[in-house]
Amino acid sequence: MTTPPTAPQTTHRVSPWELFRNVNYSCLWLAGGFIGTIRWLELLVISIYVYEITGSPFLTALMTFFRLLPMVLLGAVIGAVAERLNRRVLMLCGLSVLMVTTTVLSALAYTGNLEIWHAAIGAFLGGTVHTSEFPIRRIMVAEIAGSKRSAAALAFDSLTNNTTRLIGPISGGVLYDVIGLYGAYTLCAALYAVSFLLVWRVEYTAESQSTGTSASYLTNIIEGFRFVRQRRMIVGTLLVTVIINMFAVPFSAMVPVIGKEKLELSASLIGALATTEGLGAFLGAVLIALLQPKNFPRTYLLGSFLFLAGVAVFAQSDTLIFAFGVLLVAGFGHAGFSTTQSAIIFGAASPEMRSRMLGVLATSIGGGPIGVLHLGWLANNIGGPWALTIVAIEGFVLLGFVAVIYPELFRGGPLAVNGKAAE
Repeated sequence: MTTPPTAPQTTHRVSPWELFRNVNYSCLWLAGGFIGTIRWLELLVISIYVYEITGSPFLTALMTFFRLLPMVLLGAVIGAVAERLNRRVLMLCGLSVLMVTTTVLSALAYTGNLEIWHAAIGAFLGGTVHTSEFPIRRIMVAEIAGSKRSAAALAFDSLTNNTTRLIGPISGGVLYDVIGLYGAYTLCAALYAVSFLLVWRVEYTAESQSTGTSASYLTNIIEGFRFVRQRRMIVGTLLVTVIINMFAVPFSAMVPVIGKEKLELSASLIGALATTEGLGAFLGAVLIALLQPKNFPRTYLLGSFLFLAGVAVFAQSDTLIFAFGVLLVAGFGHAGFSTTQSAIIFGAASPEMRSRMLGVLATSIGGGPIGVLHLGWLANNIGGPWALTIVAIEGFVLLGFVAVIYPELFRGGPLAVNGKAAE
């Protein structure tokens, strides 16, 4: 019987400079930062734009729906494809498509010809590339860092993602106020181009890539789900992921609605409000990266509870200062959830299954579109604030059930041992 360690572990404390001395890691890390900034920037400005021209909370939430939809449709598929094809080439292809797409959207916005369906297509394509983040770029990050540094590498990479949630919304809000929607799209196109050049520089050889042709993509996907069923730690982690992405993450779609409808804020202040949650996530991620807690699953679970609680209270905020404070706390919870998520899955899977497991993780994140539609429908009927509160409470109750059924999430459970997944 294997003695279960509590989390993905390193043999010694890893400093950021130890990772950044590797040029390949640095380039992937920086590209991930730019891509994350685009994600949060674009999501905010499109939501503000749609709410301003339609006044509909449901149509505003629909933009987030299209952004998240590729996760549930393509997550497991991309994970299986990434095991057969060159991950670096796949990433370059995705960035090329988005460079062209955002350039076209910028031109449409500048000429006044941008329609909501144009923005929806752009959101869907952006979501498709973000879906590849887990089975492609994050696998590359972990493998380039090496097995002894993989947990720390993924934690620092998640720290960067939380930093982008600090930079993206405020940048988007200011650009929207000062230049307009086309200015935000132009910046997105430029950052995609820089990311393309950074990934082009990366030298990468996969550790866990399949070169065989005997198994079909469908077979690989099915094997991936069978592998999940045999690992309670992975099942519990994925269930928490589904809950948070259905009942907590969609809150971002309501920030412009609450900001405009209840707090009467400008686009810049709405961006600042969204950034506050990102600031809390950034500070929480810094703390996690520096402390490198031994029990990642416990940090993951408690952070999820705190995130949901913060969202529920934020929805009833009456003043901007109070909303800032609550979202700061919610951000700390989001950091506990997001910073440890990939590391838990990576550590609990055997090397040959990691792309598929992170693909399944992306599919679980894809539960978000259902949550967005649920939240948007409620908001249209009872208003954004109460809709957000009810949805967060629903998530809190479901998360409590998961915590009871999978107690290993709190105490820590069997993860990878010397690169081989524990049973």
